[in-house]
Parts: sequence; C-alpha cells; structure tokens
Amino acid sequence: MARSSSEAFQASFQGRLLRSWQASEPRLRHLRTVSSLMP
Repeated sequence: MARSSSEAFQASFQGRLLRSWQASEPRLRHLRTVSSLMP
C-alpha cells in the first residue's frame, strides 16, 4: 500500500522545518552561548 501523499507531506514538512531551523540557527547559537555563560 503506497502512502505517497503522506510521504510527500512528510518531505515537505521536513524541508520547511529544515529551512526554518537554518533561519533561526544563529539565534539558537546565540542563546546557547548565553545559556552556557550563565551559571
């Protein structure tokens, strides 16, 4: 049973998630640096 529609949905979802993660990655790195500096 082929679930091509769900596979396409999952692929597009992963692509959108990856793009949003790449867009917010510098902010995440900054937050990680600040949190590591905090006690």
